[in-house]
Amino acid sequence: MDRERTEDLLPGSDAYDPHWSASIFAIWNLIIRPPRHRYSRVELLQGFPSERFKVGEQIGSRRHFHIMNERGLPLACTVFEPIIPSTACASLAQEKACVVHCHGNGASRLSGFQLAHVLLPLGISVCCFDFSGSGMSGGDYVSLGFFERDDLHRVIEHLRIELSFSRIALWGYSMGAATALMHASRDPSIAGVVADSPFCDLWQLIQEVLLHFLRMPPLLSYPVLQLVRLVIQQKANFDICDVSPQAHVCDCFVPALFLHGELDDFVEPSHSETLRRVHRGEAQRLTMPARAHASHRADAFTAKAAVFLVRALRWEQFLPSGHGDRAFSELLAGRLSFNRLGGFLARDEALPLRPESMAQVGRLLVSSQDKDVCSGLLQAALGLCGPYRGAEFLPCSWGGVAAFATPCGSR
Repeated sequence: MDRERTEDLLPGSDAYDPHWSASIFAIWNLIIRPPRHRYSRVELLQGFPSERFKVGEQIGSRRHFHIMNERGLPLACTVFEPIIPSTACASLAQEKACVVHCHGNGASRLSGFQLAHVLLPLGISVCCFDFSGSGMSGGDYVSLGFFERDDLHRVIEHLRIELSFSRIALWGYSMGAATALMHASRDPSIAGVVADSPFCDLWQLIQEVLLHFLRMPPLLSYPVLQLVRLVIQQKANFDICDVSPQAHVCDCFVPALFLHGELDDFVEPSHSETLRRVHRGEAQRLTMPARAHASHRADAFTAKAAVFLVRALRWEQFLPSGHGDRAFSELLAGRLSFNRLGGFLARDEALPLRPESMAQVGRLLVSSQDKDVCSGLLQAALGLCGPYRGAEFLPCSWGGVAAFATPCGSR
């Protein structure tokens, strides 16, 4: 479908069809405007209610602050820092390392807070922030990495200039992993990147979702995807074809550790394997057995990732004597032995449709009626997003398009 025919399906054109409009709306809205993770100040302080706290034998501090990105939107940030005693060696007092956590789509900075329990005992700080369009930061849309990489650049700039961090590494999940990889290709000063479940190309990922989850034939998915692309360009001012970590890592020499769940059927493991293969620098890849896209991350893999970053940061010589050495030894053994909030959970970005839902969607998509096909697209798009799953469809008088009521407890 060319651009002119695609624009004919938009509101105001003679060929405009409200059924198709509702279906396309459901798809593009879940790409650039998924349910926002809204949290209260009580939730923000949960786990670290005091500005000073203790993790194992390490005393730490936390601060919440806002900075402005290049588009004039506020970014909500939190930094956890180890408090270095005055008796520490001069080199440790001068060197400051920080790991920046990049959250996934539909998540927030809260998903990275648990890294403070892993890294602070090693003398490494942790910075978590909400990308624009997410959490408490400004903005209406997410861009799956296009604008998020500029947010990340602004946060790193603040850490270096205002907070005097000399060594920076990145730890990202899904959208955050893709963002970290795209930024690292243009910032060789980054020490290393942990990329958990990254996609190699956004266009390819959306095609796979349409094919595998919606069972949409390629002849239908291509024009639908072109229309989604056009709407996103108009709404959010970026082209989904420009979100391609694969196109960036081929020029990247920053060391990278790729993690991927063996059972991930949303972002398939082949994505991270492609990225590892085309990466120009040191690149390792670990497959996590019996883990899906949104599964808990086993302690052993969190420990391996932490060890990778300690070495990428060249931090072994700066480990706090005593408890820092012991914490690192535990990580080398694949254990997390210090106090923490519980298992690491990759926030639910998207989950597979249930078999009965897939069957119903499949019947609708092969119908000869446009109304049924559009309804199938709408149900599949909503079913792929956890917070909308279980929504009740209600009849509406406008255009005959079905509306839906959000399930109780959704945000």
